[in-house]
Amino acid sequence: MSIVVKCDGGGRNNKRVVAAAALFKCSEDDLHCEDNCCSLKAVVFKGTTNDAELRAIYIGVRLLTEVSDAFDDAYIFSDSQLAINFINGLYRPHRDKFRREVHRIARIIKSQRVTRRIFIQWIRRDLNKKADQIGRLL
Repeated sequence: MSIVVKCDGGGRNNKRVVAAAALFKCSEDDLHCEDNCCSLKAVVFKGTTNDAELRAIYIGVRLLTEVSDAFDDAYIFSDSQLAINFINGLYRPHRDKFRREVHRIARIIKSQRVTRRIFIQWIRRDLNKKADQIGRLL
C-alpha cells in the first residue's frame, strides 16, 4: 500500500483562485485510484493559476506530514507541468514568490524523505479528477 497525493489549482474568476489536494491509500498496481480518500484540503486565495498550482502541491506535502510512517512510498501528482518541473529542479523559478513557495515545498519533502521515498510526477488532467472536483466545490 502506498500514499498518493493528487494536487490541483485553478482560477475561478479574476478575483480568486483555489488550491486543493487529496490524499489516498492506493495499491502499488493502481496508483491512480481515487476510491480510498483519507484526507483532503482546499484553500481559496487571491493570486494566479500558477500560484494555485504551487500552493496545491504545498497543501499536498503538508497532508503527507500528517500520515503515519507506516507507508514507505509516497507519490505526489499534479497536472501542472510547470509546478512539477519547478519542484523537480528542471525549471528555475524567476519570480521571488515562486522561489519561496518551491523552497517551502522542498524543505517539507526533504524532511519526509527521512522516513519514506517520495516521487513527484506530472499526470494528465483526466487522471486528476478528484483534486479538481474538490477545488470546484469552493
